[in-house]
Amino acid sequence: MHGAQAQKSYSERSQNVKKNIIYSIILKAVGVGLTFILLPLTVHYLTEIEYGIWVTLFSVMNWVNMMDMGIGLGLRNKLAEAVTKENVPMIREYISTGFYALTGIGVILLGIFYFTLQFADMQVIFNTDAIESNILYQVTFWTGTFIIVAFVLSLIQQVYYAYQKAAMTGMIAISHSAIMLAVVYILTLQPHHNLLYFVYAFGCAILSSRLIFIFLFFYKHRALIPKLCYTRWKRVKDITGLGIRFFIIQICCIFGYTFSNFLITELVGPEYVRSYDVVVKIISASTMLQQLVTTPLWSAYTDAYVRKDYNWIIKVFKKSIILTAAICLLFAIISFFIDNIIWIWMHIQLEYTPHLVLYIFFYYVLVLFNNACCMVLNGIGNINVQMIAWIVTATLVIPLSCYFVNYKGMTTDGIALAMCLSMIVLVIILPIQLCMLFSKWRKEENGI
Repeated sequence: MHGAQAQKSYSERSQNVKKNIIYSIILKAVGVGLTFILLPLTVHYLTEIEYGIWVTLFSVMNWVNMMDMGIGLGLRNKLAEAVTKENVPMIREYISTGFYALTGIGVILLGIFYFTLQFADMQVIFNTDAIESNILYQVTFWTGTFIIVAFVLSLIQQVYYAYQKAAMTGMIAISHSAIMLAVVYILTLQPHHNLLYFVYAFGCAILSSRLIFIFLFFYKHRALIPKLCYTRWKRVKDITGLGIRFFIIQICCIFGYTFSNFLITELVGPEYVRSYDVVVKIISASTMLQQLVTTPLWSAYTDAYVRKDYNWIIKVFKKSIILTAAICLLFAIISFFIDNIIWIWMHIQLEYTPHLVLYIFFYYVLVLFNNACCMVLNGIGNINVQMIAWIVTATLVIPLSCYFVNYKGMTTDGIALAMCLSMIVLVIILPIQLCMLFSKWRKEENGI
């Protein structure tokens, strides 16, 4: 009987993953299409310096998503376990506790942000005097406000992940892109352009897209609507026990994934951001392609681990590595023709150093293999080694970037090389850890 149940759960999990992958492919195709239209509109609507300021500001303010003390990712794992066990009271407690905890953090972040902003010299921060300080202040104020509010509302994404409905998070992203595209298109029809109007368009898109899907989920699951009476602060300890380690990893990910635009602005200048960012957007599409398959796997790995279905985890991980290698080959070809792609896509000729594309390509090769490993480790909650490796990676980014730019005379290619070299640490350590885990699991199943 136990074997029949295990086989059933194996089959159901695999079918659910396949269903989410199919939905994700369709949704991601739509999302890529919207991005394909939106990015050229953005590039032509904003000046080169405005584009650099917007991308840098968005990257920095988006760090707020890493400031949840690990509650989001910790909640995802614990909630997935509760969903697997069909424990409705526990699900309700986790959702309510997570919502009010994030709301509290959001209020604190808004207070700190508003207070700090009063003493900031925006032209010094953005390394430019081409835009008035008052405009930079308003752009920063509203971008920060929108992102912090969206940070609280983004709890809905972790809820969908825990219910193994990763495709719904794709719908949130599509809604965001579609609303943004519509508003930006309207802006391009106006006789005068304004960076602040672009920020308002962003705020409209990011908030409305999340509110729509919050309403849809809780309309269907009314018993799970967050209420203060369902809050159990002991659940915060359950979430943050794992979540604090996720939080440390998230902070390190700022340096490993999103620090490059800030470094370019500070070390080289905001006018250099556009060329770097456009190349990154094309090659980083490789991660989007990978996520079509791997995003539904996190909670599926959690489900399999709770049920001790180790063979399923190993089998699926091997397939994800084969897929990752195929994606790398595809984007090696894309990187070779990247100038032609940019011209056909945006009708602009970007200037960058000869090795920039090569370094960014190898950086994303490392990111892809790292993502495949992290998906297993995050899903099973085994993240201590990953946390240490990320700390080492994060400490390398700034000194390597400063060395290549200030002492080797490199520009954006130096920062790309620094990001690439720092990521090697993870790609060496994590596969070794997984091999040891897989060996341990095989011995347990063989009774050794």
